[in-house]
Amino acid sequence: MKRALAIAAALLLALALQGMAAAQSATVMTDQSDYAPGTIVTITGSGWQPGETVTLSFVESPLIDTHPDLTAVADPSGNIFNNQFSPDSHDINITFTLTATGGTSGLQAQTTFTDANNPTLTITITGSGSVTAVRSSGSANISSCTGGTCTFSNSGTPQATCSAGTCVVKWDANYTATLTATGSGGSTFVGWSGNVACSGTGTCSASANGNNDFAVTATFETAPTITSVSPNQGPTTGGTSVTITGTNFIGTTAVKFGATNATSFTVNSATQITATSPTGALGTVHITVTTPAGTSATSANDQFTYISPVVRRGQVIVATLAPKDWHTVVGLQ
Repeated sequence: MKRALAIAAALLLALALQGMAAAQSATVMTDQSDYAPGTIVTITGSGWQPGETVTLSFVESPLIDTHPDLTAVADPSGNIFNNQFSPDSHDINITFTLTATGGTSGLQAQTTFTDANNPTLTITITGSGSVTAVRSSGSANISSCTGGTCTFSNSGTPQATCSAGTCVVKWDANYTATLTATGSGGSTFVGWSGNVACSGTGTCSASANGNNDFAVTATFETAPTITSVSPNQGPTTGGTSVTITGTNFIGTTAVKFGATNATSFTVNSATQITATSPTGALGTVHITVTTPAGTSATSANDQFTYISPVVRRGQVIVATLAPKDWHTVVGLQ
């Protein structure tokens, strides 16, 4: 009899230990540790009794409001899944404690996640220039500015300036800021890209909430320069193919011989353009190249001289004999 009681006690102890092991092995987790408002929280877990209903409870800290319990049914492997919960805008800066409780096994597991509010502003500088972001409304301050060359201040109206590379400005609350781009070293701001909220060359209004990011690129370019043209002369009838050498030719919108547009032009690279001369009057003109950053300054390096067409035997040509003379038709034999 005593032996039977000892065996029974041992079995009960074994079952209890098994239950403790099972309790220790049950888990619940979320796919992220922090969520922006409206983001779905994917909940998974393992070690639950197959087929049992696991109740998922959410408690806020600090306690602002309450949320209804959700459930998940453990599959044959004891795994659970639920994606029915998402924090809202009222939950910003809240820490959630998620408790999972097995309806049959009584097992429990916990985890925590947050609904923080650290929106960011990412500014990328292409070329030589800077972008300054100044808070335009609200009470958000700048927590940090990392990457690239970045400075910030919360004295007065919070603002941050990115002058090279890619800068990430972190705010401590939802923000709205005005972005202003300024060229440096002879560069000109030619436009925003990367965000439909910013266009043209004016200021841009940026805003973000939760853990969202507002990313934009500011592009700066230097006006083109011309170092040589070859050949540097051609007939007044036009049609001369001229190779223009210089710098900053990408994005060229116009090539002119004096005040007249080239008949056509091709941008071969950032340092070379091939242009066809238009018709012109006898004399020397400056060739200029225009990009969004400006027009090349004139110099002796960009001069092109219009000369009389070459006279060939058997041709009838129109020649200019002297400035005071009318064009005279000359027939060569």
